[in-house]
Amino acid sequence: MKQVLLVAKETYIRQVKSWAFLFLVLAPFLTLLFSAGSGYLGSQFGSNSTPVAVVGQTQILSDLDFLKSYPDETAAKTAVKEDEVEGYLVVSEEKGLLTATYHGEEGLAFDKKEQVEKALNQAQVDLNHQNAQLSTDQASILDRQPTLKEEIPEGQDMAFGAKMAAIFGLVFIIYMMTLTYSVSTAQEIAGEKGTKILEIIFSSIPADLYFYGRVLGVVLALFTHLGIYALGGALAYLFLLSQPFGASALPFIQTLLAHLNWLFLPFLLVGLSFYVVIAAFCGALVVRQEDANKAVQPLTVLVMVGFFSTFIFGQGGQDTIILQILSYIPGLSIFLMPVRMINGYVGILEPLLSFSLLLAATVTLAYLIGKSYSGIALQTDDLGLWKSLKKGLASK
Repeated sequence: MKQVLLVAKETYIRQVKSWAFLFLVLAPFLTLLFSAGSGYLGSQFGSNSTPVAVVGQTQILSDLDFLKSYPDETAAKTAVKEDEVEGYLVVSEEKGLLTATYHGEEGLAFDKKEQVEKALNQAQVDLNHQNAQLSTDQASILDRQPTLKEEIPEGQDMAFGAKMAAIFGLVFIIYMMTLTYSVSTAQEIAGEKGTKILEIIFSSIPADLYFYGRVLGVVLALFTHLGIYALGGALAYLFLLSQPFGASALPFIQTLLAHLNWLFLPFLLVGLSFYVVIAAFCGALVVRQEDANKAVQPLTVLVMVGFFSTFIFGQGGQDTIILQILSYIPGLSIFLMPVRMINGYVGILEPLLSFSLLLAATVTLAYLIGKSYSGIALQTDDLGLWKSLKKGLASK
């Protein structure tokens, strides 16, 4: 056991000190900080942006606070040259038709353009009513608008949005971590091939214990990764509670958290361990490190099937027989059983059964690969994956 822990410790340190680990851990937090910072800066400086001059019939657009009225085009052009305004609008009326022409070095910003168009449309409607000389009743008939209503239980739309956010957020984390750790594990194992390192290592530690130590080290790195996410999420939640703007988002976040379950954590750890074991096996089969990506392709396909199955079956609103079957298959259950749990399709027994199958498959694979690891890892002839596998298993 001491030897396994030593190998696990060395593997763990190598994993957490890598740039790939640091980037993968920090990427979601940096994305959130960038999004929040952009929104904050936009809210702070958006209202102080350079105004737009308006000349002509300025009363039509008098409600728009980013417009600044000037007596004529000459004064507006002078203001543009002196950088007092970013451009100017000329508003005119001809034969009952309103026209607004913008002059500037760049196009009018989208939000400002939208507000101008809305104000012009309303002014044109008022002008049309005036020129048509309609009675009050006739004008009210023209102003009628259709009404779209939705009668749903209170909070149902927010609950659905929180459910979808929980599903796709969880599945995306699983997808990214599975691919990243699978590829890195396969490459690291494959990097030991073709050297005398393994022969020296296996002279002092049994091959199966070395394999178990390697897998355990990666699993501990996974646990650390998930722990950082949990801690970061908790701190972000507490920060949100302390901010005035957090009150509006708090009901949604609480609804989202209500869809999560503590059973997700063992599912994640064992499911990711399942892929790590297979990835280590794939990495041991190749002769050169650059072939590791090819060896891990079947594993990548399995991950993609699980990932896209959540989009196909996870938001259909029904617990179909296909979804039920896939949620018990090791490797796919890590994606699909949490989806069934979030949707409320299952109780406690189904997830426990699926987890038991996943755990049994992971332990069995680790044991079988560990017992054959010496013959597989020391195989250095470039025979192809299947022949290398057969020869390695025969020489265990």
